[in-house]
Amino acid sequence: MKTNVQQQLSLSFAFVVAIIAIFCFFSVPIYVQGRALFAKEYASGYFRLPAYCAAQLLVQTTVNVAVVCAYTGILAKLQGWNTDGGGGGGGGLWYFMSVNVTFMLALVAINETIGSLNSNLFVALALSALVSVVFILFAGVICAYGNMPPYLRWLYWCSPCAYATSALIVANFEGRPAAPVSAGGEENNPLDALTGDEYLAVFDSPLQSWQADVPGCLLLVWLVFRIACFFSLRHLQKEKR
Repeated sequence: MKTNVQQQLSLSFAFVVAIIAIFCFFSVPIYVQGRALFAKEYASGYFRLPAYCAAQLLVQTTVNVAVVCAYTGILAKLQGWNTDGGGGGGGGLWYFMSVNVTFMLALVAINETIGSLNSNLFVALALSALVSVVFILFAGVICAYGNMPPYLRWLYWCSPCAYATSALIVANFEGRPAAPVSAGGEENNPLDALTGDEYLAVFDSPLQSWQADVPGCLLLVWLVFRIACFFSLRHLQKEKR
């Protein structure tokens, strides 16, 4: 039963998180090229670092937030997510969007930092791919937290994917009733007989009690890496003087 639950969650929610991670991965070349452009334009005296970072933040955030909100709304409709506000975040569709948006912002900041630290595109792509794969593998769905070797569980706590995945799963299943039994004699999926809380008991994520704090945790990751990116470009700025 536990294996079946893990498989179903992997198909549904690991997919959601992985698509956002892949979307952010393909933005790495933009950040590497942006690094070179910044160095060139700064050397020519066209703009200062704070103005460059502010412009980047405004454009990226506006576009990415709109894309991820649309993506979340479409998936919630197609997959029948519990958007009635019964999840741990207490916000229905708004909560799903807040988790996905803050998750996307965190990954964008991580990838932008990688791009700002590497002038070589292939190195930046390889590093970003490695980080993305580790985050996805240790999200607690493809490999359950209890099945991870104890010496590798710190990767789970460092993975933004783990926080986002746990938040989405708990918000969707918490308090959800079991599917009605078919009256036509059709064979039912055994998982349909489980209530949402039984699903969560099998999922057994150590982050289940963190629901209200997940968007804040992801925003903290975003802030840390935005600061790291700023200081990386600042170091590049000093080298160009």
